[in-house]
Amino acid sequence: MIIGCRDESAGLRACEEIAVETGNTDVHCRLLDLASLASVRRFAQQFLRRKLPYSWLFLPVFLFFSLVYFLYL
Repeated sequence: MIIGCRDESAGLRACEEIAVETGNTDVHCRLLDLASLASVRRFAQQFLRRKLPYSWLFLPVFLFFSLVYFLYL
């Protein structure tokens, strides 16, 4: 699971909590500032480089479709 977050320390705490509660240790935090188009593009590029299925993203639905839109600009 990859979680997009604006605050790295809060994101890491969330990842740790998810790992403890679910037993899934494959939870990752990536910086994502929705106020910055450069940040959104960087997040999308990093995700695409890993060649993971979209199901690995934990994002609100509107954000998911926004990322998909920016990927194809």
